[in-house]
Amino acid sequence: MSIDFEIPAEAKAMRERVRAWVHDECIPAEKELLAGKDYKTVLGELRAKARAQGLWCPFIPKQYGGMGLGPLTNALVQMELGESYLGALSMNTQGPDDATMLTLLEHGTDFQKEKFLKPLLNGEKRICYSMTEKAAGAEVNCGTRNTTGSFVMEARRVGATTVLAQIVSMVADAQRTRAPIQRLADRIAEYFVPAVVAVAVLAFAAWMMFGPAPRLAYAIVAAVSVLIVACPCAL
Repeated sequence: MSIDFEIPAEAKAMRERVRAWVHDECIPAEKELLAGKDYKTVLGELRAKARAQGLWCPFIPKQYGGMGLGPLTNALVQMELGESYLGALSMNTQGPDDATMLTLLEHGTDFQKEKFLKPLLNGEKRICYSMTEKAAGAEVNCGTRNTTGSFVMEARRVGATTVLAQIVSMVADAQRTRAPIQRLADRIAEYFVPAVVAVAVLAFAAWMMFGPAPRLAYAIVAAVSVLIVACPCAL
């Protein structure tokens, strides 16, 4: 069965539309920034044009104000937007906002969607991840940095009780555990492999004793043939 790798006409049309948008609007907007124009002003004007043309949140369903594009078409759109550093920003499809929007759409409560998702969809807010300050009694997790002074840390889990040790133990148990069919195959191989080797030895001996000249060559071929055909693992 052959696989059709042809891009659908609708996806091609959307790709060309976004490509034109990047060349006609985003790249010229970059030049305005280089000329000293205010970033927020340039981006605001660019986003207003994008929304007016229906180029907004490509991956978001239409009922939420997006374009409702599928994975293939969205991939083509993102590829074209990557030609300009204002591309994704102009259509409100930049990270990490995009992943957060999808997460809120799928798992957010009504309150969370109203308070957090709506401003993201409208391009009014951005997602920001920042470091937090530790206080006395706080947990010291991976990535915690001590930039001033010193502190006393209490290790509540050591040795085999740590998460890393438990992961190592689980991996080791998984490696030692064999499926029932594998155990059956190993049991059969305990008897089958020696039997095949024995037959190969008998074949070698028979050709050496009763075979035509050159007996050694025929005997070796016969023995190896038995091993290859009957049980390659015996080799």
